[in-house]
Amino acid sequence: MRLRTERFIKRILKWLIAGAFLFFFFNPEYIKRPIYQRFFAKPYEKQLNVWEKDVFKDLGDEQRKPFSKEYNKINITFVPKKAYEVTARIGILERYDTLWERFAHGYDDNRKIYNSFSPIDLALVHGNSAYHEKFNSCFKHEYRLLWSCPEISQDYFNNYHIIPANDNLRKGLETLHNGDIVYVKGVLVNVKVPRWFEMKTGTSHDMTHKDQFAGGQYTGMCFILYLREMAANGYIYK
Repeated sequence: MRLRTERFIKRILKWLIAGAFLFFFFNPEYIKRPIYQRFFAKPYEKQLNVWEKDVFKDLGDEQRKPFSKEYNKINITFVPKKAYEVTARIGILERYDTLWERFAHGYDDNRKIYNSFSPIDLALVHGNSAYHEKFNSCFKHEYRLLWSCPEISQDYFNNYHIIPANDNLRKGLETLHNGDIVYVKGVLVNVKVPRWFEMKTGTSHDMTHKDQFAGGQYTGMCFILYLREMAANGYIYK
């Protein structure tokens, strides 16, 4: 009887260890969060509450000047369009530079270049839509399908291509999870990658793609945010 009990306990422990491994493999942010908060962030005393509206601000002449940075030996140019900030709830979070993403969608040169400067996409929701009772059901799918989910107002969400300004912010992005309340501040930018591709940012919620149609209407243009400050889960990254 004792031997049978020991075997049963060992079997349970193996399943628990395997389950924990799989959980943290697909959700590494839960391991990274306490480590990165300790070494790359500072405590944030303010309580984060979802804003009713996001804030767009015009830039001065100096602030609008293009600037370049090198990623994987490729010089990429960013063209500032608007200053931007919001506190919002994460509806969908997509990390593209993962083993799963590489297996599921491949990893060509375009994706490799894109991931070098923008490691994460976020669908952020502010206003009352962030607390709608159908929030979770609406955010079970890829963000473009949200235009067919009328419970989430188109004026209160968008998809964001996030470009961290430094390594601290990149690590902060790695701690985020769906449903987190996050404050982001930076500049909306166009992106130019010589000989490869260009990306244009939206600068308002009424700008739409003319070649992407969902839910009976054209989908909104993504915001390309050059991130300079971020707060989440009691810590701020700069």
